[in-house]
Amino acid sequence: MEKFGLLICDDEWMIREQILRSAREMEGFQIYTAESGRAAQNVLGKFSIDGVILDVRMPEMDGIALLQWMQKMGKEPVVVILSGHDEFDYAQQCLRYGAVEYLLKPVTDDQIQIFLAELQERIRRKQIYIRKIEEYSQRLDSLKPVLREQFFRELLQRSLSREAVQRMEEFLEVHILYPCLLVAVIQIEMGGEGGKDSREPLQRYALGEVLESQLKERIPVNLFHADSKLLVIMAGGTREDMDNELMGALGEILHTMSRDLSLQFHIGVGGVVHTAEKIRDSYAQALYALSFNDFEQEQGIVDIRDVADGDKQGDGVQKLRSTLGELLTAAALMSRQELTERLQSALEAIRGTELDLDMAIYFCSYLAVIALERLDMQMEWLRRNPIYEISAKTTLEEVYHSTQQLLVSVEQALTEKKQNRIRRIAKTCQKIIERDYGKKIGILEIADQMEVSSNYLSTIFRRETRYSVNEYLNAVRLEHAKRLLRDTNLKVYEIAEQVGFSDTYYFSTVFKKHIGVSPSEYRNSLG
Repeated sequence: MEKFGLLICDDEWMIREQILRSAREMEGFQIYTAESGRAAQNVLGKFSIDGVILDVRMPEMDGIALLQWMQKMGKEPVVVILSGHDEFDYAQQCLRYGAVEYLLKPVTDDQIQIFLAELQERIRRKQIYIRKIEEYSQRLDSLKPVLREQFFRELLQRSLSREAVQRMEEFLEVHILYPCLLVAVIQIEMGGEGGKDSREPLQRYALGEVLESQLKERIPVNLFHADSKLLVIMAGGTREDMDNELMGALGEILHTMSRDLSLQFHIGVGGVVHTAEKIRDSYAQALYALSFNDFEQEQGIVDIRDVADGDKQGDGVQKLRSTLGELLTAAALMSRQELTERLQSALEAIRGTELDLDMAIYFCSYLAVIALERLDMQMEWLRRNPIYEISAKTTLEEVYHSTQQLLVSVEQALTEKKQNRIRRIAKTCQKIIERDYGKKIGILEIADQMEVSSNYLSTIFRRETRYSVNEYLNAVRLEHAKRLLRDTNLKVYEIAEQVGFSDTYYFSTVFKKHIGVSPSEYRNSLG
């Protein structure tokens, strides 16, 4: 029988022995124990460990520090957290660093058997997944161009950490992270007459290859296709004025290519940024700059500085347009917290610019549109019409105060929307359990049905109900078992099977633990 390496790490001797006893009864584990994070490091360094049961608070090195160390060292066992502290922040941190379950002490022998069985199943599924990856590893070279395009798109749509980008750089054999980074977008119109050439998509990809190879002779770049007409360039270097270098190279190369290949191009260039998380901002700026191109001309390059700082002596109106244009482009990709912070920052920028009443109403209404877009324009907001409220004000202070109130209301509505989603997830999980309790289901199967991760479901469900998914599932099963014992003549093993227990002995053990008597004794007590 295949045995999985299991490490039990807890500074409480009784907890270690309790779990050790249950694990030995189950078989299927090669068991190791540790009483501190430091001792666990030694075990993880010497032996092949597939699963870890880990206490959070221990001397020398706590559980979170050990999870961070495992992540840093590339060790990825399946981790279950045991803690005496019912703190959501702790659970969040543990799940963020790779734990799959967060359980509260004290735990019963029944609970230990349940989560050990689930741990075995998780390890088994993970190993199947790893074997599948190994089977496909020989074909990775052919997949890398596709994965490369997907990664670049994700980099523009999400704020990826430097560590995540570094891992993908190594895997895809590309170099992205430089001290200075910027994004440029190129819209290309192919020349020719008489309708669309069926070879046009291939021509565009070939054009991208040629352009990337020529640019790389002058500046480090990565190029990919955002859609059928838009090319995206990520450039890197050490100079703050690298945007000038990129624009010069693009202008020369594309001028020659447009003349030789009968094409038109228009370019938007974003600002220089210095972290992977900010690449998305440079992309939003590039798209905004592209929108200022005169598409009637054959070619043109617009830098974000051209549209953000065009009015040097004026009242900063152009800069506000740029700020709000970038925010509108990027808002859909932001987290709730990031969006609310950026909205508040934009309002402060409007307040800090000398505007007349009409311009203040215009910009504050624009800001309101961005904020409301994230709420999907719910009917209650349409009935209230906060944009009308802003435009009806007669002084600057009233306009700014009304806008501030709107932003606060939007933040509260977004928070409530998130809380409602969390409640819906917990309620849906309860409904699935109450409907399918008689089937062979657990948190993995329920999470698959709901199309959420089991980690997320576990955290949400405990937060909303104070029970784990398995605790609630067993409670529902036992209630139905009591009803069948009371109202039918079914045998105990038949009842166990009907309510979802595949093992009669385990059913009787769980029943007695929670009800206080065995199933037979319970039936006899009813007279």
